[in-house]
Amino acid sequence: MEFNHSLILFYSSNYTMWANNVLQDDGIICKLVAVPREISSNCGHCIKIEFALKEKAHELLTRKHVKIDRIVDI
Repeated sequence: MEFNHSLILFYSSNYTMWANNVLQDDGIICKLVAVPREISSNCGHCIKIEFALKEKAHELLTRKHVKIDRIVDI
């Protein structure tokens, strides 16, 4: 299966907003979207990025101590 995008899920909306700012400040194009119900019901929003940027985004957020719940490829 070929993936086009990844969803980065967080434990709270505060982490989602923080991550959005961190990614945008580093020039990573991302979009806040609603978390599909079949994926999670924890936090209502997540960040959608291009699949090719998944590792870069994960490394950046880890370095900035932004806690990620998980990353789902779509």
